[in-house]
Amino acid sequence: MKNFLLILLVALTGALQAQTTGGGLIYGKNHVYALAAPKDWIMDNKAGVPMDLHAVFYPVGGSWLNSETIMYTNFITVDSSLTLKEFIADDVKAFRKNGDEKIEFKEDLVLAKPTFTIYYFEYTADNIRAYEYIAYTRGTTGVVTLVLHTRDKKELKKNYKALEELAKSYLWISNGVVEKE
Repeated sequence: MKNFLLILLVALTGALQAQTTGGGLIYGKNHVYALAAPKDWIMDNKAGVPMDLHAVFYPVGGSWLNSETIMYTNFITVDSSLTLKEFIADDVKAFRKNGDEKIEFKEDLVLAKPTFTIYYFEYTADNIRAYEYIAYTRGTTGVVTLVLHTRDKKELKKNYKALEELAKSYLWISNGVVEKE
């Protein structure tokens, strides 16, 4: 059975890479999920590692450091009793406490597989204006976020479809990888 799962994961990774400019598995303690880069985007599993981001995305021809608009994913382990709605409320509260930033947000649902709840954030930090859509979904052992970030509001709206495409590619695979000692 373990060999079958390993073969399935390898095949899935290959299929994702064959269909897009990049895709793969995001895995660690308590999670394994797959994402495929949207059309004309690159998935990079190295550039964000210093920030503890193991999958970042940017437009073809750009880079994680120089692209006006970027996306990334993150996984947060949470207690199974915490609902997605409660997690999002806590996240928004923590975001507001993080300094004197003015944050405005509205909720917008994206019908994807599975359904993500997407929030729009507009804020100023260190005199830099930033705009984000954050997509949240509940995995079995925690919450997966997909973040579209830019400093140009027009770019945010222009790249919203890329976030939708990324959300639609999402596939929860398992509750984590067991490492042999």
